[in-house]
Amino acid sequence: MARRRPSFATYARRRWRVVGLLVVLLAGSLLILAITDRGHDPTWQVRGADTEQAALSPSGDAVYALVRGHGNITALDARRGSDGHLLWESPLNATRALLVAGDDGVALATDFPQAFLTFYAKDGAVRYQVPLAGVPRAMAVEGPRVALALTAPDNPVVVYDNGTQAMVHRFPDFVNALDMRGGRLAAGTGAGSVRIEGALNGTLLYNGSFSISVRSLRLAGDGGSMVLGGASLLQGDLTGMVAFVDLLSDQPVRWSKQTTSGVGYVDLDRAGLWAIAAETAPPRDVVHAYEAYTGRERWSRVVEGGLAQGDANAGGGVALSADGQTVAVGTLHGGIGAYRMVDGARLWSYRAEGTTLVVFAGANGDALLANGRFAAGGSDSGLFSFSVAREPFAGRLPALALLVAALLIAAAAAILGVGYWRLRRSY
Repeated sequence: MARRRPSFATYARRRWRVVGLLVVLLAGSLLILAITDRGHDPTWQVRGADTEQAALSPSGDAVYALVRGHGNITALDARRGSDGHLLWESPLNATRALLVAGDDGVALATDFPQAFLTFYAKDGAVRYQVPLAGVPRAMAVEGPRVALALTAPDNPVVVYDNGTQAMVHRFPDFVNALDMRGGRLAAGTGAGSVRIEGALNGTLLYNGSFSISVRSLRLAGDGGSMVLGGASLLQGDLTGMVAFVDLLSDQPVRWSKQTTSGVGYVDLDRAGLWAIAAETAPPRDVVHAYEAYTGRERWSRVVEGGLAQGDANAGGGVALSADGQTVAVGTLHGGIGAYRMVDGARLWSYRAEGTTLVVFAGANGDALLANGRFAAGGSDSGLFSFSVAREPFAGRLPALALLVAALLIAAAAAILGVGYWRLRRSY
C-alpha cells in the first residue's frame, strides 16, 4: 500500500522549530533596528571633532570647522560638503575666534595671542591676512567683502574689500551683532542703537534705538528689511524684545514684541518673509516663528533640553533655512529636530547630545550642519551633515525593516520549499 504524501501545511507544522527560529530572528532583527535607530540620519558624520564653531558655504559645497583641543582652538578644517572628506587643514593657536563662510572661501578672526583677520580661499591658500587693532566682536561676509566689529576706541566696524580697508563705521557703543547683505551693513549695539548703512559708502539708511541690548540681527537677502532681538537694558528686568524693520516703509519699525525672556538669536529668510526668535534665558528656552511683515506669530515651541546661545550673532542651537521652509533646533540635552516653518510641525529628529550649533547653508535650504556627542555624558564628539529632505537609505528604519523581513521570509520559504521537495521525492 503506497504511502500518502503529506501536504505542505502538514510538513510546515512538523518543522515548527525551524519556523519558530526564523520568527524569532525576524523579531530580534526588527527590535535591534528599532533600538539602534537615532532618527533622521546624517548624510555624513565626523567623529572625534570637538567643534568650537562651524560654517557652511552659501551653496553648501564646503564645510569649515574650528577644532578645539587642550583648551585652545588648534585647527581650521575644511571638508567637502557632499561627503565630509577632509580637503585641507590649517593649524591654529587661539583662545577665541570668529568664523564666517562666503562664496569664495572663509574668513577667520582671532584674538589672543595675536589678533588677525585671515581670509582663506576654498583650496586653503591664504588670500590675505591683516593685523587687528582690537578684539574681534562680530563678523559678516558678503562676496569678497568682510565686515568686522572690534572692541577698540570709537567701537569701529571695519569693512575690508579683498583685503584692503575700504570703510570704517564708528558707533557710540560696542557692537554686539552684525550682518551684511545686499551691499548694506547692519549693526546693533549693547546700548540699543541700530544702524543700517551702505557697506562701502556709509550712506545712512536707518538709525534707530531700542530699549534692549541688541544680541542678534539679520538682514534679508537684498538688505531691505531686518529682524533684531535682545534683552532689556533695565537692571533686574529679564524680558526681551524682537522687532522687524522695513526700509521701504514710512514707519520703518513695522512691529515689535516683548518676550518673557531675553532674545539671544533671531533669523530671517533670504526673501524676508519669515522670521524666528529664540528666547535663551531663564526661566525657559522658547522658539517663536513669525510672519515677518505682519508680525503675526505662527507658532512657538518650548524647547526641552536647553538651547545654546550663539557667539557674535552665530546661530547657536537654532537656525532658519534660507528658503524659509525649515527651522532647525539643536539642544544640549535632547537631540536635533527639524520643523516646518509654516506651522511648526516636526519633520524629523536625530538623537544626539550636547548640540551647541546648527547652521544652514546661506543659499541652500536643504543643507544643515550640526555638532554634538554620540552618547549622553560621553566625550565622543562629532560633526553631522544633514539633508533636510532626504535620508541615506542605510538610515531608513522602515526600508531596512522591510528588507530584513523580506530576506528572512525568503529564507524561510527556501528552507521549507527545498525540504518539502526532497520529502516528496522520497515517496
